[in-house]
Amino acid sequence: MTKSELAQRLQAETGLSHASALAIINHLARIVATHVAKGGTVQVAGFGQFLSKDWPGRQAKSPRTGKPVWLPSTRIPVFRPSAGFKAAVRDARPLGEADALAEI
Repeated sequence: MTKSELAQRLQAETGLSHASALAIINHLARIVATHVAKGGTVQVAGFGQFLSKDWPGRQAKSPRTGKPVWLPSTRIPVFRPSAGFKAAVRDARPLGEADALAEI
């Protein structure tokens, strides 16, 4: 599903205009990315949490030459799905409002 398709679904389910739905998706993505980049966690009950994880630097081998190379430490974004989200994917069913409210 693309961002535009997601906006169309949001539009159909909420009655918002397509432009408003796209604006909400863009703002939500920016807010989550900015907060996680600062080291924060964003928790959405019934869906999951977005956070960052620090990976330490380490020694590795270049796959092309086989020579050792140093990989510097870095921070990566992580998404941890909620139990309801995992169950919905496992059981191939839509995540309903009851699932979201059960974890609040």
